[in-house]
Amino acid sequence: MAVLRHVESGSTVQNALTVTVTLGTTLNDVNKSFLVFGGGHYDGARPNRDLFTGYIKSTTQIEFQKYSTGVGINFEWFVVEFTSGVSVNHVTVNSSNDTFRPQGYGAALTGDPDPQTSMLWFSCRVNDADWYHQTTCGRMVDEDNVEFIQSYDDAETEIRAQVITYSDSADFNRIPGRWINLGTTDASGTEDIREAAGTERMVLGSFSVNNSSNAQLDARDVHVEYSLSDSDTVAWSRGQGATPEMGGWGWFDVYEFKDGTTCDQFTFTTTSSNYSGTVDITSAGLSSKDNAILVGSTMPQIIGETDSALVDRMTDAMFSLSLDSTTQVTWERRDHNGATASCTFYVIDFSGAS
Repeated sequence: MAVLRHVESGSTVQNALTVTVTLGTTLNDVNKSFLVFGGGHYDGARPNRDLFTGYIKSTTQIEFQKYSTGVGINFEWFVVEFTSGVSVNHVTVNSSNDTFRPQGYGAALTGDPDPQTSMLWFSCRVNDADWYHQTTCGRMVDEDNVEFIQSYDDAETEIRAQVITYSDSADFNRIPGRWINLGTTDASGTEDIREAAGTERMVLGSFSVNNSSNAQLDARDVHVEYSLSDSDTVAWSRGQGATPEMGGWGWFDVYEFKDGTTCDQFTFTTTSSNYSGTVDITSAGLSSKDNAILVGSTMPQIIGETDSALVDRMTDAMFSLSLDSTTQVTWERRDHNGATASCTFYVIDFSGAS
């Protein structure tokens, strides 16, 4: 049985290339702990300033890294540690400066984690002052490997990944994921996960544009937002219904908590002129926020979709989320283009696992 030790959260500003945060509670075991975080952009379009990685550096510290300094990125992070019943693989994948695309990279896992009871979460940073919309799609291949595919590999990229594995299938279930092949005119769609309806489910996905021409794409081409339209159907959309110009690949997995952990989905949509707001999460039924975390449906960080038709504006749909109370989440973004955007996220409460 999965037994929760504690959840710690905090707010950080990513100003420097490396920001190290000292935890308030020392971890007993890094390999039973994982980190998730968001990150609204605050420095325009450049991914070397706006995309950053985070990882558990030691039992006392977490660290966040990006490739270029710029205006600070405000975000909230969560560290979850289990006493027993959960193990975590922490892996780092580095790409080389290469011209082959799309480029795939893999990383080996230890301990043969069962894919049926495992969840993948990753972050990445890109050393590229010219965006060219470098997007990353990731998945767990089997008990030995995770795999990442990028749209255009003309710069160094670092990926920090965590494979979170429950030891008992009675606690957690991964509903097998799948590829979605997005054509140049596909703006939305649904996928039946071919499993009976259930509760306490979430979808996590990622997307890689087929950017073989090294073109600078509309932001609406780049962002894919995933959600559960019901408990056994995954919906995806990009560009707020606008016609994209380039296809690509997406991968998603659906995860189901069965150990008393609750998982509630929320979606909000911005107007073209608002850069912050709140979401009422009363329906999540939190009695306390001490054991709760926020996770966006699209990785890396928290990304939604946008109708921005301008190039180099992936940051129109990057969000930071803050768990203010048991009933409210605050979101924030920076909009340079007067574009609308939307975002799906989950409130996960581990209180039932403690």
